[in-house]
Parts: sequence; structure tokens; C-alpha cells
Amino acid sequence: MTLWATDFAARLGVPCVRAEIPGCPQDASDPGGRLLRHAENLGWENRGYGAGWCNQGQRVARVEIPAEPRPGLGHLIRCTVLLDQAATVSAATGDGAC
Repeated sequence: MTLWATDFAARLGVPCVRAEIPGCPQDASDPGGRLLRHAENLGWENRGYGAGWCNQGQRVARVEIPAEPRPGLGHLIRCTVLLDQAATVSAATGDGAC
């Protein structure tokens, strides 16, 4: 989803994508905290905590990531990359891993 959102924002000319992650205590290891850490590992930056915009009054972490064009993404979404081509590329690079 991050790849699609950043590509879509770039195509619209928007500088970044912003989102809210609900239920994020700053130092807890609950599901919201784990989701926040995962988002940060994907490149999202934590821009602070506060009341949610979508769910009024719920504590959220506000995250942001820069827009970035990803030209080959459309082929993956539409499944237009042929399996034979993918296997050939994988064999040519010697990488049998996914």
C-alpha cells in the first residue's frame, strides 16, 4: 500500500502522503505500537501524536512519507508481468529466492 500511495501522490504532484495510526502509545508494545514501528521501517516518519482526525478523540500517531514515482508498479498491480519473463529474469540473475 505504501508503494501505491507514494506513486499516486507523485502522479498528482503532491509532495507527501500523510496518515494516522490509531491507538499508539509512545512507548508501548501493543498492536498500535508495533504497527507504528513497522510503518517506520517502511520509510514513514512519525510526525507526532494527538487526537485522531478520522475517529475524533482517539489517540493516533501522525505519519508522513515523501511522494515518489514508481514507474513499474502498474505492471505488478495489473499482473501484466508474465510468469515466463519473471522466471527468466530470476534464472539470469542466479537468484532463486522470492
